[in-house]
Amino acid sequence: MGRRERLRFETQHQHAALDRLIEERRYFDSFAGYASWLRSALDFNRDMERLLAQSPAAASLPMAALRQRIGLLEKDLADLNVTDVGGSVMAHRAQLSAMEALGILYVTEGASLGSRVLLVRARHLGFSDGCGAKHLAYAAQCIAHWRAVVTMLDAFPCGTEEEEPMIAAAQWAFDVALSHWTRP
Repeated sequence: MGRRERLRFETQHQHAALDRLIEERRYFDSFAGYASWLRSALDFNRDMERLLAQSPAAASLPMAALRQRIGLLEKDLADLNVTDVGGSVMAHRAQLSAMEALGILYVTEGASLGSRVLLVRARHLGFSDGCGAKHLAYAAQCIAHWRAVVTMLDAFPCGTEEEEPMIAAAQWAFDVALSHWTRP
């Protein structure tokens, strides 16, 4: 089993819980729900970016897409005239190792794979690539960023035992995402 497959297997429960939560909360059924989803997405991405930027491995991480998404999420919220964002729910975490950073990037960049589906749902609410759903349109078109993370995952020299921190960090990132989307 390759690293990406192992990460997918080891995070499947958290990923499924997040998908269920998004459906249960009906974020894409109304303007208010979508605005709430955007706030949580912005706060989660900001938390992950701050953490990754503090990592000693930051210079070698493909973080441009994450930073671009944050800017576009801010613009999407401005399109909706939403100014109150929730803020961080992340507990303090020690500096990340390179493997832990890759685990977190697996979660943040992997989210772009579902962006096409979410973009269609946002369009049903009246949002578009140019208004309210810029970050989804960007993510849906930027599969190259996901591929860069996968390439790094596959190329990073380590054994199976050394992958444990990467898996734990990916699981933790999904838990942080769940915390963002479950807050009132």
